[in-house]
Order: sequence, then C-alpha cells, then structure tokens
Amino acid sequence: MVKSQKNNRMQGPDPEYLQALRLYWQNEKEGALSLLSERLADGKSQQPHPYYRLWIEALAEDQDESSLRILQRHIQRNINYQHPSWIGLYALTGLIHYELGELEAGRILQRKLQRHSSDPYVRELSLVLGADLSEEDQLQVAKGMIKTTTDYFVLRRAALLGVRDQDSAFSRKVLATLQERIGECPLDAEIGFHKEFSAKEFRKAWQFARFLRDAFPLNSQYQFYFAYTSYLIDRNRTALEEFLKLNRRSQEEDPDVLCMIGATLLQGGRKSMSDKLRKRSEYYLEKARSRLKSQGLPTDYPQELLLRLHKDDEVPNSGRHWIVKLSAKQCYDLYHKPEHRIEYLHRAMGPYVKAGDTCMFVSESRVADGEDVGIWRLNAIYKALSDPEWHPTHRWQTILKLQMRMEVSIPLEIEGNQKDRLPDDGPHRYGLYEIDDSAMVWIEDSVRTFTLDDQSFAQVFAELKLARSV
Repeated sequence: MVKSQKNNRMQGPDPEYLQALRLYWQNEKEGALSLLSERLADGKSQQPHPYYRLWIEALAEDQDESSLRILQRHIQRNINYQHPSWIGLYALTGLIHYELGELEAGRILQRKLQRHSSDPYVRELSLVLGADLSEEDQLQVAKGMIKTTTDYFVLRRAALLGVRDQDSAFSRKVLATLQERIGECPLDAEIGFHKEFSAKEFRKAWQFARFLRDAFPLNSQYQFYFAYTSYLIDRNRTALEEFLKLNRRSQEEDPDVLCMIGATLLQGGRKSMSDKLRKRSEYYLEKARSRLKSQGLPTDYPQELLLRLHKDDEVPNSGRHWIVKLSAKQCYDLYHKPEHRIEYLHRAMGPYVKAGDTCMFVSESRVADGEDVGIWRLNAIYKALSDPEWHPTHRWQTILKLQMRMEVSIPLEIEGNQKDRLPDDGPHRYGLYEIDDSAMVWIEDSVRTFTLDDQSFAQVFAELKLARSV
C-alpha cells in the first residue's frame, strides 16, 4: 500500500519553471521567456508543456500575434507522435489558435482530441472553445483538469471558473491545490482584490492591492491597483507617490496614469487649491487627453476633470432646453446617491444636446389617456458642459453638471404623452424632448406654484430667463 502511494505521488514542477513563473509574476516577461527558451533548448525536460503554456500566456497578454504564430510552428515541428506527450502539445497549438481568434481552426483540433479528454490541456481547450458546454459540464471538466497537472495557468483557469460560477468550495480547493503544488502565488490575492473592488469595498480591496504590490514590487499592474484604491479611499499622498513612480516607469506615455496623477492632485486640493497645484493638475490632465486623442480613445474622463478644475469658468446658457426622461432605477439613484457622486454625469444623449443646454430630468408617473392628463415629475436640473463626444462603447457622450436636485419631485401636468404619439427615432430614442420658451415658462410657473416662490428655485430660473432674452 505504501509503495502504491509512492508511485502515484505527483512529481512537482521543475525549479526552472517555478523561477520563470516568479519572473512572470514580477512582470519581467523577457527574463521569464529567456529562461524558458534556455530550458527548452537543452532538451532535458520530459514535460515541456508548462514551459510552452507560460510562453503562450505571456505572448497573448502582449498581443504579440507574430510571435504566437512562430511559437505555434515551433511546437508543431517538435511534436513526436510516437510519444504520449504529443497529446498535450497538440492541444497547446489549438490554444494558440484560440488566442489568435482562429476559433474554427481550434475547434477542428479539439474534435481530433476528444478521445484524449483525460489530458489537462485537452480539457482546458474544451473549456475555452466549448461554447455549447453547460456551466455544470464546464465545472466537471475543470474538476478533472486539476487532478493531474502542476501547470499554474491550467489551475488558474479552473479557479477562475469556480469564482465565475460562485462555487466557493471548488475555487478554494483549487487555490489550496495551487499552494500545495506551486507554492506562494498572487492568484488568491488577485481574486480577493477583484471581488472586493466589484463590491465597492475599496478599503478591503486596498488591503489586497497592498499585499500584491509588496510581494511583487516590479509588477506595474499591482502597483496601479494599489495606487488607484489609495486614491479611492482618500490616501492621496500615497496614491500620488505611486502614480508618479508608474509615470516614470512608463516614460510619461500611459494616459491612464497621467490622468490619475491629475485626478489625485485635484482631489488633494479640494479644500483649497493653489495656483501651482492647479497648473500641475491641468498639465497632467491635458497630457492625458492629448495621448488618448492621439490613440483614438475617448477623452471624456480627463475632460470632465478639467471642467471641474475650471468650474469657475461658467459655460454660458445656450437658451436651448430639454426634457430628459429617466427610468425608475435612474430616478432612484439620482435621489439616493450623495450629491458629489451625481454632480457630474456622462450621459448618452446622441449628437443633440450641446454645451450650455439645460436638461430637466423627469420621471413619468402617469401616462395621459382619454380622461386624465399625464404627470411627469421634475427631479433635477442639469446643464451640459460639453458638446457630444463620440465614445467607441457608449456612442455619443455629453458631460452634464448638476444645477439643482429637488428634495421632493415636482409634478408637471403633460398632455399628449401617450406612448403611441411619441416617435422612436431622433432625440426621442435617447429619452430627449426639446421644449420651446413657452413650455419653459409654463414649467417655471409650475415650479413656483409648488415651491411657494422658494428663492433658491427663483435664482436658477432667473439665469435661464436671462439666457432666453439674449
């Protein structure tokens, strides 16, 4: 019995593989790949699969397609179909097809390997390409995948699948297996960071980020996690130090880092901002906006921060007015979020709302019918600070600034708001309805009557009235 246990004991990974992994975790990919190539060149490893798997991951992260194709041809040339190792190597070439976006080519290889489903790399290939696999089947594949492998990336995929399916027992089992077979690795802390960050538990996420930054000080991604969560929990001095280090490391080319330096300086000077601090923040934000624009990426975030920086430079009222219909959830968020969270909004409003336009945010509480007029409720008034800017994901985006949020929504009687009378194209597809001066006067009268001539409302409408008279 003792002899059987000894024979079945899994052989641990090569020391050189573990060393290459540590270099990879430190983001020293060139050093890791150099070590891998030396180890593969000497021909002493009977199981080169983990080395190739690490190589694939590093190239895929850098989106180096040409090097991935070269590596694929190299693996294909070195497959010995008389040796059982060919199964895993063949599966790895299919994984490269997947990383290159060549899904059909990968599925052809996957189908050829179906009768070798006990191999961990074949199982991983079936996970990434098996679009028709149910979640339960995927979990069964992952459970079989972890039994016979010491490959970090195979085990990592299994752990992340458990996290995705909220199977905490399985993910903990995989993390324990990683600890046993690989030793200390960053995956557990990475999962903890993303879990807490997505739950907006930023102080808990900061603890994980600090651990990752301290354990792997050369990994710029972990350093960014630590800097960004420091910013979110108002540790501005720490955040600024870390962002400045990242900026030097990236040679002032990373627009995200540049933008966060400007944001941190702006946040640090909320109570009193000197001219020197203002100019410094403006320098980094302008540089971030320029870099993003040159790369064809949206510039709305640095643009919003620049507007906050120059909030005393008022955008003049244009004299145009819009009704903006909110969903029930948007209305709830508008009332329950703290004011600093809704002071500035990025909203998809098509190419219609321009800088200086006034936007009345309303919710619909009753649709007009044959007997009753419709009721809209005025929840907030915003002003557009920018012209629409094209965003590759969210299409046209406009930056809005809060002018007033109502303590109690103000009812407005509306005729003709039946759904079948409202068009579904043009600005209406964004929930926008442009109103003329007469409608605006009527809204003012409704607000004045409801609020008993509250002077805070009178001041807002006085500015709008002045804009209409120009």
